[in-house]
Amino acid sequence: MRRSRSVIFALGALFLVMSTSASIRPMSLKEYMSISHEVLHGTIVAKETFRSDEPLPETVYTKLTIQGDALRGGMRGETTEVIFMGSHDPKDDFVHSEAPDLRDTRIGGEVVVFYFDDDQIHDKVDRGQNIVDNWQGVYRVERGFGVPVIIGKGDGYAFPANTRLDEAVRRIEDTHELIKAERLAAAQGSSAQPQAQK
Repeated sequence: MRRSRSVIFALGALFLVMSTSASIRPMSLKEYMSISHEVLHGTIVAKETFRSDEPLPETVYTKLTIQGDALRGGMRGETTEVIFMGSHDPKDDFVHSEAPDLRDTRIGGEVVVFYFDDDQIHDKVDRGQNIVDNWQGVYRVERGFGVPVIIGKGDGYAFPANTRLDEAVRRIEDTHELIKAERLAAAQGSSAQPQAQK
């Protein structure tokens, strides 16, 4: 069944409503990491599509298997599966305008991927709970510049311009520590308020 671009965009909106923590608006690195649970740097070792009846019947999802390192959790050499709505395979006949770009999701490609896990979506969409929000969740790494470089996506995004991979990793790690510190301070402030009221 052929779906129009407008219908697919609406499907994407429904998908984001399901996940509540996602947004298709441009976001800075800190904003995007605030809604993401993990950032991976690795290689896409497998790619497949599957169908689900969420949010509508015959919705097509792409699953990427990525082998690499978790930049927030510190795990090395992990294999992680992530999914996004839409397909690049013409046989699936399902285009989603907000899906990551084909060039960014090829098997063998080196990527930096932001994802969040959602138990509710896992219950509804078989074979995936690690969700890539949309096209801004996958950044391609190119090594033809003398050093590895993340390909930027324009103003208003986590990496607007091409950025050396080592610099990008440093920024991700620093931002992770900043977010942790802010959340800890907020939690400590919340716990101190009831004591002050006694």
